[in-house]
Amino acid sequence: MMILVHAKAGQKMAGLPMGFLKEKDFIVLMGPDGSFEKLDLPAPAGAVGGVVIRVTQMQDGAGAFAALADCSRLLYRILAEHMGPLHYVQPLSEQLPDMEIAPVAWTATPDGHVNAFRLSAMVASSPLLMSLTRDLSARPMTDDRRFAFLAAAFAGA
Repeated sequence: MMILVHAKAGQKMAGLPMGFLKEKDFIVLMGPDGSFEKLDLPAPAGAVGGVVIRVTQMQDGAGAFAALADCSRLLYRILAEHMGPLHYVQPLSEQLPDMEIAPVAWTATPDGHVNAFRLSAMVASSPLLMSLTRDLSARPMTDDRRFAFLAAAFAGA
């Protein structure tokens, strides 16, 4: 499993919830510079062969779908070789949310902001994921709508 923890501007994370450390194969920490300072990690973030990957976003304001697009572009080899599901959470989450078992599942606020999602192993490792997320990110729509299109694309997976 890969867990993508995405911080936005002003969000700081004091530590990873212990549940994340027990359930993971990889943890990706993504956010602006300083979001994950002083974390007690099992290994330094970015160490070769380590389980924690740190991605610093130079522009803030990206939502869940933009984080997925960045992850699928930057970590496509790991996703393709790992063959595990991908979960997205924000730093305030203490545990992974329960979601329906579907190729693409997500929770969104009424205004269309996605605060958690889950991709099955087949979707997360698909060679189509990078191009689909890139194309959908370029469209002027809410993250909720983008995930609906992504779910439709992988409806049979």
